[in-house]
Amino acid sequence: NLGFSANDEYTVSIMAQFDSYTLDQVFLILGYDYGNEEGWVLEANQPAGGFRVYNKGSGSIIINDIFVQLGQWFHFVITHDGTDLHVYVNGQYRETESAFNYGYASGTSYRLGIENFDPHNPFAGSLTSFKVWNSELTPLQIQDLYNNELKRVNNK
Repeated sequence: NLGFSANDEYTVSIMAQFDSYTLDQVFLILGYDYGNEEGWVLEANQPAGGFRVYNKGSGSIIINDIFVQLGQWFHFVITHDGTDLHVYVNGQYRETESAFNYGYASGTSYRLGIENFDPHNPFAGSLTSFKVWNSELTPLQIQDLYNNELKRVNNK
């Protein structure tokens, strides 16, 4: 439990590099509660290389139009301003899910690189720089974070 409540501000950031195209390859779940079907999920969801962010509670897809190139690093940032969820990819704003309001009760969880219900389907790629803030980063801070993370992963 990361301690968020429904009205809190937060930012979550992660870098991901995909090694293969596999159906429903979850690489980050936050606030997922099986009993109430709440939370949000980042996953590669199409054999052709698609990527999506979706609201597990409502089933609504927030983003579903990002093509992932194998071997390339992608930077994903999710912010919550206390009401709405905002998605950034590679430093650029992509979408908002309005009135994204649910809590992170003690029964909720987060996962990196694996689904809760299918531990035999791990993420096929690399994950790095998972970071969490208890505030909403600004678009300029997100762009700076992306530039710095990209430099870091490309200089390894």
